Amino acid sequence: LAASGNVIAPSGPQNYGMVHRGGAPVCRPFTFSINPVLTCGDHVTAALQLADGASNLGSVAFVLDTGELTGGGLQTVSYAGAPVTIPDNVPAGISVPLPVNGIAGRIVDLDVNFDASGTTSCADAAVAHTFIGDLVLRLISPSGTEQALLIQRGGGRNNICATVFDDDAALVAANAISANSSSSLFGRFRAEGPLTVFDGAAANGTWQLKVADVEANDIGTVKHFALAITNEIRSCGFAGNPQLFLSGFE
Repeated sequence: LAASGNVIAPSGPQNYGMVHRGGAPVCRPFTFSINPVLTCGDHVTAALQLADGASNLGSVAFVLDTGELTGGGLQTVSYAGAPVTIPDNVPAGISVPLPVNGIAGRIVDLDVNFDASGTTSCADAAVAHTFIGDLVLRLISPSGTEQALLIQRGGGRNNICATVFDDDAALVAANAISANSSSSLFGRFRAEGPLTVFDGAAANGTWQLKVADVEANDIGTVKHFALAITNEIRSCGFAGNPQLFLSGFE
């Protein structure tokens, strides 16, 4: 067991002897401490270096989380500011801040909602724009992690209404949205890139929705959007002196 990946003072190597195909598993314990600077829910990577006699078989790693998973849930944080104008044909675009506070634990799932007062009529469009194929939408986390939601898709459609970007969406991905329509965009889609890039991070802080109009003539406004955050809560209050055992197997 290597002293790496926040593993400290691992116990010595173990000999598994002859391991027979289809036979009973051969188990050996490894004990270690973890880096004391870690906080609840941080990751520990336990890497085992394997060998068969003099032959180096490489390594295998196990990613572990500190603490016991005790709960979590879905919380939605909505933008409550004034509408923000999207400047025409300005690739730098605008950034709309969304402060998130009071969400304990780490993100295990995140969706981005562009609502239209719960309807698909676009009477109050989340993003009002007369040619959404001009738009590039990106989400930036408080730590600076960035992911594209929509990159010039939808052609001449007017407005984004009741639209959700979700990694588990059953409909097409954003890069397959048809441009041959003048109707509004609504539905549940996978974003341009996976939103799992935000998993494992803290939710709290100021997020940014970056919106750019990269073509001339049409204009628009950002009115509504929200983050649907599923978080995990872990307990790190242990009694006694716990040890973690990794069992080796063929």
